Amino acid sequence: MDIEIKKYKSREKLGKAGFCVDTRSIVANGKREFFYTRLEAERHVDKINAELTPSTAAAWDWDFDMLYRNFITHITSQHDKGDMTTSSKSEKERDAKLFVGLILDGKPVGQSKVRDLTTGHMRLQIVEQLRVGRAKKTVDNILGSLRYFMSYSIDAGCRNSNPMTDVKGKGDKAKPAKQIKQIQPDVINAIIDAMPVHWALRARFAATTGLRQGELRALVWADIDWGKPGYVYVNKAVKHNSSDIGDPKTKRGKRKVPLHPDVKQSLQELYLLLGRPADDALVFTGRFGDPLGTNVFAKVIGKACKEAGVDRIRWHDLRHYYASRLLQKFGADWWTITNLMGHASISTTSDVYGHWLDDKERDDKIADGIAEAF
Repeated sequence: MDIEIKKYKSREKLGKAGFCVDTRSIVANGKREFFYTRLEAERHVDKINAELTPSTAAAWDWDFDMLYRNFITHITSQHDKGDMTTSSKSEKERDAKLFVGLILDGKPVGQSKVRDLTTGHMRLQIVEQLRVGRAKKTVDNILGSLRYFMSYSIDAGCRNSNPMTDVKGKGDKAKPAKQIKQIQPDVINAIIDAMPVHWALRARFAATTGLRQGELRALVWADIDWGKPGYVYVNKAVKHNSSDIGDPKTKRGKRKVPLHPDVKQSLQELYLLLGRPADDALVFTGRFGDPLGTNVFAKVIGKACKEAGVDRIRWHDLRHYYASRLLQKFGADWWTITNLMGHASISTTSDVYGHWLDDKERDDKIADGIAEAF
């Protein structure tokens, strides 16, 4: 199909894009789109022509409801064959279901033909709906699932190109990092002392290594270095609310963390007690050797706080406690602390914990001032 490219010199004189592609008389909801170069305009025309090329496949006439039903069958098969994790399947299914329920040109996406979806639809209508009440990172994650969804639509024969390729997410600005309260060592010790022996070791390990809950759940004996001073190698994590093991939360999540001598000794004793487990056996397991569930962590630490007579904390607060001890030792050496914590960036560490140093400096300054004044 021949789509004419017109050049508007008057727009170029004003510094605007001058090459126009007009699809108003060719496709439903067509419009004029402008480009700064003829090459860009020609590429856009090629993309439109690819979308309008008829297909002999029955799927060419599918609407998104039909595509969704077949997509669920597809990813279920991928999951059953072991080619897709449970968490990945759940995420893709959830995001595809969300998408077909959005509104496109005044009606649910599910009722629209798959072949009619354009990049403009995604940018001007779909992304604008997705951004409401969501952070940009969340929208980006959803768009990632939808790219996979639309790639499947090409394989199924519904269309010839992916309208998601150049679509970027929008959303609310990230909320300022919540300032965390420091927990004193005597409180942590009281909570751990109130736990059963096997849970006390897990809590002591978390408080002295700073491992995230998912990282602790995925730890195997091969990850423990028994040398001096002893290290734990963090290279994987159990995904939240599942038993799937994947990469840590961040790229810097893969790290080497020193072991406290007492914790190292306790781990050695556990290793011998269990009969020297295989290298790929989990260090901290459920009743049947499977990864610990997420709910049990909250239950155990909540009960221990009650028995110790202290305010309730979360399991994740053991990681914050670890950070507080690092700050006490290393001060503003953010590079060291960030690497030990496995944060994505130094700014993340300083945003979350920087006020602790500010508070200490302020308190020290006041104390010194009072001493000088009197």
